[in-house]
Amino acid sequence: AYVAARLMGEHPRQAAEAGHRLASVVIQHPGALVPKSLMPV
Repeated sequence: AYVAARLMGEHPRQAAEAGHRLASVVIQHPGALVPKSLMPV
């Protein structure tokens, strides 16, 4: 998420926050398999 945000022109701070949001969802699921419906936007 961080790299994708940076490639889209986001400021490093916002890109890091995007990575953090995604990681906070992923670690809650066994095998890091997150249903698409639960992925943060």
